[in-house]
Formats: sequence, C-alpha cells, structure tokens
Amino acid sequence: MDASKNVKHTRIGVWDLYEDESVKPLFSRLWWPGFKSYAMLAQALPYVWRMVRDITSTPDCSLLLLAYFLLEVIISIIPAVSLYYSGKLLTIVRVVSLLFQYVTLTFFTSSLGTDGS
Repeated sequence: MDASKNVKHTRIGVWDLYEDESVKPLFSRLWWPGFKSYAMLAQALPYVWRMVRDITSTPDCSLLLLAYFLLEVIISIIPAVSLYYSGKLLTIVRVVSLLFQYVTLTFFTSSLGTDGS
C-alpha cells in the first residue's frame, strides 16, 4: 500500500502539515454539534496518555508531574473557597447591620420615653 495516497501534504508558511486522509474524524459522523468537543477530546486521549507515560518514564519527572497536578487542583479550588468566605462575611455584615438598626431604634425609643408602638 502506497502511503503517499493516504497522506495529504499542506504547506502552511514554513510549516509542513501532513494529514492522514484514510481516517475520517469521529466528530464528522456525529449529527449533534454538542458532541464535537467530546469527540475531539476522545480522539486526543491516546496522545495525552502516551505523553503522560513518556513523562513518567523519565526519572524524577513523575514527582514533578504529581506536584503540578496537585498545584493545579489547589489553584482551581481557591476561587470557590474565596466565594464561600465572602458569602459568610456578607452574612455577618447583614446581621451586624440589622442588630445596629435594632439597637439604634431601641435607644431612641427609650430616650423618648415611648415603648416603640
């Protein structure tokens, strides 16, 4: 089988792009456009898996890869934790504000000699 029949060569500036025409992309056969991104992800998984295997086969890189993923998870959690504590702070400010309004109302009504009704 001649490989040149199955490979399309395109020159993009100084780059050479080689595409295998014998394999149709998975997302071209799907009828729902929402699946396109998932299909592209599924097609890229073998390459990502090979990259991870190559990185972990290098001495001391598996520890660095683990540290990288751990830091990424921590960095992605920080906005959620910040939002949670901002909500708690707003609740405290609201309670203090309501308490201050009540104390002020009580002070003025007691200084005027009324019972507030």
